Amino acid sequence: MAEEPIIKSFTDWLWEREDALEKGSSSRNRIEFLRAKDDIKTALEEGWSGRMIWEQLRAEGRIRFGYSAFAKYVRTQIQGKPALGTPRSITKATATAQPPAVATRSDPQHAMDRTFRITRTPRKEDLI
Repeated sequence: MAEEPIIKSFTDWLWEREDALEKGSSSRNRIEFLRAKDDIKTALEEGWSGRMIWEQLRAEGRIRFGYSAFAKYVRTQIQGKPALGTPRSITKATATAQPPAVATRSDPQHAMDRTFRITRTPRKEDLI
């Protein structure tokens, strides 16, 4: 009898491809993190530190990436915060805020209230 070829799922092929790579790719790391996400979230809610969770997952072989990547995924995927080092986006409040009023030459009294100006000739009201 001839052996039937083993039919693999698409995800099995992808995992074999990722395992063949020497160093883990960010996509593989993200996939491993997302597979363990529920356990990580539960452990964090129970008060376990991120470092202890990462060490346990590494010991079990469930994740193969470093702590810095793990901390980034916890921050972005579980806490919903931006990754450290990313620039802050402009919030809606700051984007729609009106710029402060600027004094103009046409309104000298307003300009004196808002700015410091040196003049060569003093004003009478300032000398009293």
